[in-house]
Amino acid sequence: MDKSTIQPLEKPHTQTVMGQLTPVAMSIAEKAVRPSPGQPTKRTPEIIEEICARLEEGQALTMICNDPRMPGLRTVNTWKRNDPELQAKFNVAREEGAYVLDDIAELIARKVEGFATGDFRYDDLLVSVLARRKRYANRGRFGDKQQVEVSIQDPFVFEGWMLPGQVKQDVIDVKPDDTAE
Repeated sequence: MDKSTIQPLEKPHTQTVMGQLTPVAMSIAEKAVRPSPGQPTKRTPEIIEEICARLEEGQALTMICNDPRMPGLRTVNTWKRNDPELQAKFNVAREEGAYVLDDIAELIARKVEGFATGDFRYDDLLVSVLARRKRYANRGRFGDKQQVEVSIQDPFVFEGWMLPGQVKQDVIDVKPDDTAE
């Protein structure tokens, strides 16, 4: 095959593009979760109350932990794992925050100034993201309803068919008594 007939690609190969995007994706992930340098943050009632108050306002825990005054996300998750009461307290605060998210979604849908952007597609995206977050935060009130149907059927056995390991039993055919008539 002659090298002069091989033409270079007009567009870069997909793997090349993906390789170029990997550092971009990693930098976005690094910005989303702020690293927590130094000693672990001491857990105080004031910090816990502020986190709960902000969860009740509908803020995401990741965004709360990105605040320089707040502990890092990893620290807060460790606190939650080690303290079931704190986990329950955060869950209650998230459930309350779900009502705020519902109100904000309604204001965006009604195109209230200060909440709606004016871009139909972006507003629709915001409402769907808020709906997903509120369903996650308060499954009992906003979650999808599920109906489970259970049916029990009697087994049907074909004559001469056996399950693996089943012992064959003698079957006696009982014919109706001709004298009973």
